Amino acid sequence: MSIPPIKVLVAVTNATALSRLGETTLLVSSASVAREFSREVGQKGPITVAFSEELSIQITIQLKSAGIDFFPLVCDPNNPVEFAQALATVVDESEFVVIHDANRPLTRISQFHRALESLLAEGDVVRCSSAFTETLKSVSNEALIEYTIDRTSVRRISTPEVFKVSAIDFKQNSVEKCTGWFLPLKPKAQIGYVDSDPESIRVNSSDELSLLESFLHWQKTVAR
Repeated sequence: MSIPPIKVLVAVTNATALSRLGETTLLVSSASVAREFSREVGQKGPITVAFSEELSIQITIQLKSAGIDFFPLVCDPNNPVEFAQALATVVDESEFVVIHDANRPLTRISQFHRALESLLAEGDVVRCSSAFTETLKSVSNEALIEYTIDRTSVRRISTPEVFKVSAIDFKQNSVEKCTGWFLPLKPKAQIGYVDSDPESIRVNSSDELSLLESFLHWQKTVAR
């Protein structure tokens, strides 16, 4: 099956992505898998990396040192409206957009393909998710446990997020109206989900790096 033009991006949402992980960094690992996916689906040229201005120098040094060509998209990836406005200037003839979170460095390339294949089959946007197995409690303003939340009503979200360009609301100017995706969606966009792998977890701070190191060891020695 012929795959239409795809814009593949890595979003750097905070400085934690620059942290070391084994012999590399979170950013370099995430950009490497995104680049590999981009090549496997027939896309030529560099991937796009979205980041805020203050991280520009460190990101450029890391990616160039790793030999990863990239196109810089300077914006705030945490702001869907600003992200979409910046993307609109580079989306060109692409029919699909794939965005991967730089803080999820152990995501497998198979997860990228799973999400894309789902979108090629049906729908307008697809994201990866997994079941929430921990016990969730609702806590009051007084720090008292009120009740247990039904774990079947929540999902653990991962990336990549895959969009049809036609489903992105480039004219949206209200962050409050966005729905938790990297980019604003048009109101009638059909949303799909695919299963995410357990190691596709997000590192939110340097304190969580030890957990990711354990996953890295597991991935290399057990889940090959």
